[in-house]
Amino acid sequence: MKMTSINSIDNEEELLESLRFLQNAFGWSNKKTLKIKNALISNNKSLNKFGYTIKSEDNKVVGSILIFYQGFLYLKKSKVPIINISSIYVDKKLRGLFSLKMIKKIINENKSCLITNLTTNMVAYKILKSFGFIDGNFANTKDTFFSLIFSLKLFDLRKMKEIFFNAISMSGRKPRNFNLGNAKCLKLQIGKSSLDLVIKNTNWERKVFFFWIRIRGIRILWTSNTKLFEKYSCQIMLLYLLKNYAFFVTTHFREINAIDKNRSLTKQIFLAPKILLQNKDINISLGSELGFF
Repeated sequence: MKMTSINSIDNEEELLESLRFLQNAFGWSNKKTLKIKNALISNNKSLNKFGYTIKSEDNKVVGSILIFYQGFLYLKKSKVPIINISSIYVDKKLRGLFSLKMIKKIINENKSCLITNLTTNMVAYKILKSFGFIDGNFANTKDTFFSLIFSLKLFDLRKMKEIFFNAISMSGRKPRNFNLGNAKCLKLQIGKSSLDLVIKNTNWERKVFFFWIRIRGIRILWTSNTKLFEKYSCQIMLLYLLKNYAFFVTTHFREINAIDKNRSLTKQIFLAPKILLQNKDINISLGSELGFF
């Protein structure tokens, strides 16, 4: 199979074509594919692109990657746009050289941007690292209802009482300059302190024969006070699992050094303009794919 072009996805027709390719590659449901399409069209207006695609000589999509516009950072009174690359897939016959060419094109055409990736597999992780992506100080973690229930940290009666009997959820403070996607801002009252959180409901889905199995979960993308969250982390996560009738919870803002060494985690990586490259304390989950589906 020969590749003829690598181009940005600039209109809805090209986006739909790429999404069909990715849907088939990743086994997405029609519902999830439609959510991603609507999210990208609504969110990426200022970016004027939705991703990149590799096409064969007969004009068929053989590789694709999506881009989410996350927002921006201020740097010496200038705006640094943040873009999240997601859902990378290239036909097996073209992997290797053409995957590298697509990533190189993305980097070359977005040099002024902070480019992030939060959910890469080990193969893609190694490729992106070879292009200069660095590990951030934050990581992704995952807990289930049962892992929280059996956690020794959970059974602190004082903390349980503070969370479950005194906590009131209400509208929270929105982080500046970042897109929220479909996530919500909530405020949690803990005694005399309060905690702002950005939370997104999500679903793990898998097709079994002719039926789709979906398991509810929540993502916690950001908090206004990481130390307060870590103090009550098990209780807070269990609270929101129960409130949302969910089975699993993921977090995407916790510092690697603060996470139990025995816990499994996945790293967040990014490529930044040189002046930002040494700052690894940037929360890159807000406005990413995680806030949309």
